[in-house]
Amino acid sequence: MILSNLVSHMPLDRWLGLGSESILTDVVFESGVALMGAAIAAYFMGVRLNREQKNAKAFRKEIHRKLREQD
Repeated sequence: MILSNLVSHMPLDRWLGLGSESILTDVVFESGVALMGAAIAAYFMGVRLNREQKNAKAFRKEIHRKLREQD
């Protein structure tokens, strides 16, 4: 969002033409939003993966315990 604000204050009309400044600002802003969303999704997927691995470890332990009891 900071980069989006910087782009919106730059005189890009001289280089890119009229109207392209708002498009570029929108693209930069949306890219930042997408990156933040991806980071949040990756964090929650990591949390879930850790929980699933812990559950799988407990499940394996329980299975091994039951197999030893049968012998």
